[in-house]
Formats: sequence, C-alpha cells, structure tokens
Amino acid sequence: MAAIHWIGDDAGYERWLSANPHGFMANLNNPPGGQYFRIHRATHNLPDRSKPDSVNPRTGRRYSKVTAENIAELIA
Repeated sequence: MAAIHWIGDDAGYERWLSANPHGFMANLNNPPGGQYFRIHRATHNLPDRSKPDSVNPRTGRRYSKVTAENIAELIA
C-alpha cells in the first residue's frame, strides 16, 4: 500500500491510525516542503495541540499528515 497524504480529513486519518496500529505517520507542513517532517509510530501518544473548535484540527490549516505501513513508503 502506498503512503497517503491527509489534508483536511481528520476522520479518515484517525480511521487509518486505528486500522493500522503497526504503521507509521509523519507530521509535515501544509503545503508540503521545507524542513518539517517528523516520523512517529501510528500508536505514538502525541500531545494534542489541535484546536478542537476548528475544522480538521490535525490535518488542516498549517499542517498535514502522511501515513504508511512502513518507513520506506513514508519517506518516498
């Protein structure tokens, strides 16, 4: 399975994390580019810095997510 770039779809992103507990995710800027690319396991407990009152707080605005089954797919 190829990597998936999540922009403006928190529900899809969260479903993927639940269905792929052995996978990986990365935080990156939106639009992609620059130097911000942080890889974590899908089950990693990150602090929730989202703004709950906003639409798609995890995959919208300034940041997006990429998910993949393995790190090689994530980086590619």
